[in-house]
Amino acid sequence: MIILFGFRRKLTRLATVFVMCGHCNTPAAHALTRTRRYFTLFFVPVIAFGTKYFTTCTMCGYVTRVTKEGADHYLAAAAQAANVSAPTPTAPAAPLVPPAPEAIESPPFE
Repeated sequence: MIILFGFRRKLTRLATVFVMCGHCNTPAAHALTRTRRYFTLFFVPVIAFGTKYFTTCTMCGYVTRVTKEGADHYLAAAAQAANVSAPTPTAPAAPLVPPAPEAIESPPFE
């Protein structure tokens, strides 16, 4: 009898936020992505091993790893931006504030 097992990564795009890129210093959209690693048995994900969060700059393609708290901050900012109505000429929309520097980890790919 043959048992097929292995590992698989599953990527999920959570949100797109508009912030300043720390690499190219350009205000650009960043894709917030969650990566989960699963143990698979017969190609079916059985156990989730770990979760990592990344932002990818759409302008330069630079990938930055973000902590869970930083990802939650980005999600809250994206939800707030989605709930805000169109800005009027007298009241401009509030800009998104990036998370604190301690919520951003060192780049994983260099």
